[in-house]
Order: sequence, then structure tokens, then C-alpha cells
Amino acid sequence: MATNLSQTSATLGWTTTGPETSWEIIVLLANSPAPLPNNPLWTAAPTNPFTFNGLTSGTRYDFYVRPICSQIHLHLMD
Repeated sequence: MATNLSQTSATLGWTTTGPETSWEIIVLLANSPAPLPNNPLWTAAPTNPFTFNGLTSGTRYDFYVRPICSQIHLHLMD
């Protein structure tokens, strides 16, 4: 959900379902294809909610979030 909208920023928040405590987000123009994992536009989002800057007024966006898992969590998923 986006809140605190301004001309160039928005505060983005999401619901978590696991133990993660940091994330990466990507903000794309609305209706763009879903981002690939190796897209260089993924940005560290160490807090939830997170304020994203650099938006353009009057433009619609979609945002995506992915968790950053620790090495311990990655091992447990193997």
C-alpha cells in the first residue's frame, strides 16, 4: 500500500509472512511486466514501511517487494 504521497515520493508498506526483517523493492511504471530477479533497479528497503523517492508527478506506478533471507534461512530452504 502506498501512503504519504508527494510530488516525488511515496511511503510503501506491505504485509510480511515470514521471519524476514529486510527487503528489496522495485518501482516500475504501471502495467509494466513483472520484474526479473536480476533487474538492477531492485533497491534495498531495510524498513517496512519504506519511503521511495525519485517518482514523477502524475505518473502511475506498481511496486514489488521481495524478502532478503539470511544464510541460515537459505540453508533451511535447501
